[in-house]
Amino acid sequence: MRQSTTSCRTFRQAIAALLALLAPLIAPLIAPLLATAQPSQWNSAGIGGGGALFHSSINPHNKNEIFISCDMSEMFRTDNFGESWSVIDFRQLQGGNVRGNVQFTSDPKILYTIDSRNDGGTPVKSTDGGTTWTPLADDPTEGDAYALFADPNNTNVVVMADYSHVYYSNNGGTSFVEKFSTPSDNGCHLAGAWFDGGSIYIGTNLGLLTSVNNGSSFAMAQTPGILNGEAIVTFVGCKQLGVTRFYCVTLGSGDVYPGVTGAEFSYFKGVYTRTITETNWTARTSAIPDGVRPYFVGAARGNNATVYLAGGSDYGVPTVLKSTDAGLTWAHNLKTEGNVNIKTGWSGTEGDRFWTYGEYALGFNVCASDPNYVVIADLGFAHVSSDGGANWKQAYVNSQYQNPAGQNTPVGKAYRGNGLENTTSWWLCWADSSNMVAGFSDIKGIRTGDAGTTWSIPYNDFDFNSSYQIIKHPTTGTLYAATSSVHDMYQSTYLTDARIDGGRGSVIYSTDKGKTWKTLHDFGHPVVWLAIDPNDPNALYASVVHSTDGGIYFTKNLQNGTSASWRKTYSSPARTQGHPFNINVLKDGTILATYSGRRAGNPLAFTNSSGVFSSGDGGTTWVDISSPEMLYWTKDLVVDPHDPTQNTWYVGVFSGWGGAPNQLGGLYQTTDRGKNWKLLLDLPSKPNNTNRVTSCAVNPKDPNQMYVTTETDGLWYTSNLKSANPTFTQLAEYPFRQPERVFFNPYNDEVWVSSFGHGLRRGSNAPAQPPAAPKLTIPTNFATDVLRTGNLQWSPSATAVSYRVQLSLVSDFSSTLLDQSGVTATLYPYTNIAAATKFYWRVQAVNSFGGSLWSEGWQFTTVNDAPQAPAAPALVSPANDSTGVPLSRMLYWSPVTGATSYRVQLSTISDFTTTVLDRNDLAGTSIQYPTLTPGTKHYWRAQAINTIGPSSWSPVWSFTTVAEEPPAPAAPVLISPANDTTGVPISRSLWWNPSAGATGYRVQLSTVSDFSTTVLDQSNVANPTLPFSNLAYLTKYWWRVQAANGAGSSQWSPAWSFTTMANSSGVGAEAEKNGVRLQATSTGTSVMLRYAIPNSAKVLLQAFNLLGQPVATLADGTLEAGSYQASIGTLPPGAYWFRLAVGNDVVLSRVVVD
Repeated sequence: MRQSTTSCRTFRQAIAALLALLAPLIAPLIAPLLATAQPSQWNSAGIGGGGALFHSSINPHNKNEIFISCDMSEMFRTDNFGESWSVIDFRQLQGGNVRGNVQFTSDPKILYTIDSRNDGGTPVKSTDGGTTWTPLADDPTEGDAYALFADPNNTNVVVMADYSHVYYSNNGGTSFVEKFSTPSDNGCHLAGAWFDGGSIYIGTNLGLLTSVNNGSSFAMAQTPGILNGEAIVTFVGCKQLGVTRFYCVTLGSGDVYPGVTGAEFSYFKGVYTRTITETNWTARTSAIPDGVRPYFVGAARGNNATVYLAGGSDYGVPTVLKSTDAGLTWAHNLKTEGNVNIKTGWSGTEGDRFWTYGEYALGFNVCASDPNYVVIADLGFAHVSSDGGANWKQAYVNSQYQNPAGQNTPVGKAYRGNGLENTTSWWLCWADSSNMVAGFSDIKGIRTGDAGTTWSIPYNDFDFNSSYQIIKHPTTGTLYAATSSVHDMYQSTYLTDARIDGGRGSVIYSTDKGKTWKTLHDFGHPVVWLAIDPNDPNALYASVVHSTDGGIYFTKNLQNGTSASWRKTYSSPARTQGHPFNINVLKDGTILATYSGRRAGNPLAFTNSSGVFSSGDGGTTWVDISSPEMLYWTKDLVVDPHDPTQNTWYVGVFSGWGGAPNQLGGLYQTTDRGKNWKLLLDLPSKPNNTNRVTSCAVNPKDPNQMYVTTETDGLWYTSNLKSANPTFTQLAEYPFRQPERVFFNPYNDEVWVSSFGHGLRRGSNAPAQPPAAPKLTIPTNFATDVLRTGNLQWSPSATAVSYRVQLSLVSDFSSTLLDQSGVTATLYPYTNIAAATKFYWRVQAVNSFGGSLWSEGWQFTTVNDAPQAPAAPALVSPANDSTGVPLSRMLYWSPVTGATSYRVQLSTISDFTTTVLDRNDLAGTSIQYPTLTPGTKHYWRAQAINTIGPSSWSPVWSFTTVAEEPPAPAAPVLISPANDTTGVPISRSLWWNPSAGATGYRVQLSTVSDFSTTVLDQSNVANPTLPFSNLAYLTKYWWRVQAANGAGSSQWSPAWSFTTMANSSGVGAEAEKNGVRLQATSTGTSVMLRYAIPNSAKVLLQAFNLLGQPVATLADGTLEAGSYQASIGTLPPGAYWFRLAVGNDVVLSRVVVD
């Protein structure tokens, strides 16, 4: 029966009245249920790398596990050799630059290290393999430990040192006994330790500290053989076939002290070795290539001949050398020039950052159980090798995005980080739902076009260090960024005039969503904040930092762009001293500003120049509305987005030090525009005077939800902000100590967190568990006639971050043809696999919680072998859209498997209807194009060809020639090897200074000074260095260089000469070759030489010392066939080489004079 409309209306009205009556009672109960969900995890979401990394430790029980510490407090950890990284929770362990080597014991679960929190050094121990850490029961250093070493064959033996004392424990740190102390101002630096049963050898800057009685006593042994004025900085031991050998690197003795780091590489003095039975150390320095300056030495415990050195160089790039003969010879292992053997991320030759960004090693480790596993960390990145340095790969971006070895690193490419986030991020701005820009220090900033999946670096054309804030214009969509040459503004180390006043800064802008940027206005001083007046879209305010010129500047004609006029506000707030920070312009026109900390005077102290200020007349006058706690070190001011009157503000305050600024920090609130302030969050770190709040963020969709960022107390959260006394909780899910700011994605429910030293993290409510197994799709199961080149494809698995793919010839996958991790797409290509063969494949989905079960294993059979046309080539150089290209140069492309020739077209029009060049008979992968028209855009493409036919055309690239061809360059200036140098290795590099305007070089190397014949004659050398190898021993060479560009070639440089070293192995007292014989016999301080020549010839007989320097010429002229004698007397004790050259035959004889 249908009810009447009137009765329905009456019923609804009654229910509504009842709900209105109950609402005040039930709202507090259901509010938490309606609140926006708090993310259950915070996933690393940046580009990876960019900040300094230090102590690196490979687990000898699991070679794929590495720990790396960072001066921004992280201790990073990987269990897949750098494919992905996690960070140990800051509440458990914090890394640092001075301390942080993880020590492994005989039990894989028991580890030791030093916790660097609060800039101290607390020795700690883990009993669960590194997940949790607890302080040792006894700490005689009182939180000031500098070094700690643990016995790898024991779980209880630990040696530790503070600045001047060395301590020993044989009970796992339950108690320590002092074993050594020194009054030296340089303290006692522990460079490394060797444990072998009851014997302990510790390399120190004072000598070799030794115990041979299970630690009962230690004695400091001197280091004969190491030159006076040198001190050991790094030390390693190894034992093979019963022979124990030590290696060490020395710096100047005044340059080694507890806390020294790899940054001191320039003070390098020498490399030395000795066995345990020897008394003297032997130098192994002479064979180190010129300009290389090692700091670290590394070796595996069970291999005493293979040893590595790592450090810096005179060329500003990190270096790794390797020796397989106990240091007699050294070879470059990390070949940075041209990325020869390195798969790179965004740093590398010609990349977004060059190798000079990483510059030198700050951490280095060789796996104690396998000398093939090596890691190096530097000022920006980590790189690893699992084959003894034959090949290296970056370890800071997802490997799916890394660049091939042997190729230049591209500029502007997008990458996905892999968790190794160690750079400061200040700000995040959305241009739209897909395009975002993040402000960073050191790497300047990053940009994404896919909502944060991958990132690129857009600021390569600018020389600033940091972008502190990016804002979007509300009507035009133009992005504006505040930039500075000074990083870490208003952090504890950047509060003084000496650190700030010399800085530069500007406002830059982008009209294409952050892809490209231009300078809007150069202020000549750092810019840290921007604000647009909501009442006037042409009014932009900027915080400019300088002790006297600093303040709030503004323009009222922003629409004029670079012609806009700027001026400082008509007055600055009283008390302030040029350190403005936040600017907020309210809807009623009120300007709010915070001024942050400044330290000045002698001694340095905080000035009461900080606080919160408001102006209701455009900055003509200011009112100080600071609470007393804000006078010294104020940070962000946030206006509550849910207060329509804009009366409610929140202000972060840091505690200072030195008296009045102490213990003032916290989060403060006002609900009446600063008339009254309330301490809303008082951190538990107040007793330590580290209660410091940077900022906060209120969820624009939930008035009760707020996040609070702190300096050392992590990320805090409340879900009842509107209550009289909100309850704040430290979020256990966020692992880093210093989040900087929180941002809510305006296009969805994402929450992002920037940080001081840990990049970006994105909040997620994905379940804390591995993803489900993927479903395979193509090739279908049991498919036949599958092409030999194609893709393996599968359906995406929810919450998966990457995939692992296996391809095998056996159904149980006990052996694999392919086992690829880190795949981010849902397909993986295979190329040219065997014909008429059955294959098995499966896929696993992976996220930060682990891997899924494997998918069902599918099989397919490939088609019987049939020739195919080749794939299209990949163009290499000139780079796409490059400008200033010479009028005459080479085109380069990558080789294609199966191609027998190539076709190349060059045109001034993009559809190639007419061409400047069209060749289809090219056997190689380069061609010289004819002289082109200046200032003209050209297009080019390439095609691979075989007997089946041509490939498709490559993508079309373009370049623009120089407007005017530069003049021919000047002759280069040679650098190394220096003129008339002796003892030069037979394999190394030639170096010269670049010539302005040169696009390439020609290099000649000869054994005759007129270069009528040459050993090496190479043109089109792109960079001012060229390696040579396998020259003859004890031979004089001449070399010269010529610079070239499109206008021609320079004069040859003056020819320089050098003489190669003697061969120290395989040369005896008697030698013979093609009938030429030489015998050298030592008789006291003299040497008798007998030699024979088979026929009449030009003869040269010379004597050389150990360094390859000539001592005497004993024969120089034409001799008839026969036997001859010569002698040389009164030689100093040592080894000598005698070189007999008869025509083209050379023999060497070696003797030792006592």
